[in-house]
Amino acid sequence: MASTINGTSTGNGGLISTGDDSGILNIQTNETTAITVDASQNISFTKGFTVGSTAFPAFNGYISGYQGGISQSTWTKVSLSAEDFDTNNNFNTSTYTFTPTVAGYYQLTGVASFGSAGGTYPSGGTVSIYKNSGSISGSQYSGANQIFTLTTATLVYMNGSTDTASLYVYMTGGTNGALNGGSYGTYLTGCMVRSA
Repeated sequence: MASTINGTSTGNGGLISTGDDSGILNIQTNETTAITVDASQNISFTKGFTVGSTAFPAFNGYISGYQGGISQSTWTKVSLSAEDFDTNNNFNTSTYTFTPTVAGYYQLTGVASFGSAGGTYPSGGTVSIYKNSGSISGSQYSGANQIFTLTTATLVYMNGSTDTASLYVYMTGGTNGALNGGSYGTYLTGCMVRSA
């Protein structure tokens, strides 16, 4: 059992509360539990956590297959043409861009797996998350010609209307530069962690 606070519309409507000694509190609307607080003060939501009427957006966009033709010593936008999930339809697989429609703070992580499409492996590279048209987070490698993976992450405010996020790479050395694809190869992922 549990103590219950119920906002009801039956009868005359109003607030009905019932109690017991279990230490559990259920908050209900029309006799349906929406929030439970257990005896250890853990909180669970029956239908997920939302701010107002909009859930916190989350997405994961990745390269389907691989992306060849990466130019040397030039910033190249990563072709994230597939997605694992996009809870608020804010990731565009044609422009490879995340444009959230909810203002707030977003945790973004970009991963790039550098390789070659039939040539020699690169000797260096950088992966960077861009907000609008500028880099806000990056990671770099320089060393032997080989396959390597770089990861970068940032917490950034997005205004919910015009701000965008995308993934860029910069490759040096090697020939026929390419990025390895698949949802575990090269991707940009993120979620809202706090409202504005």
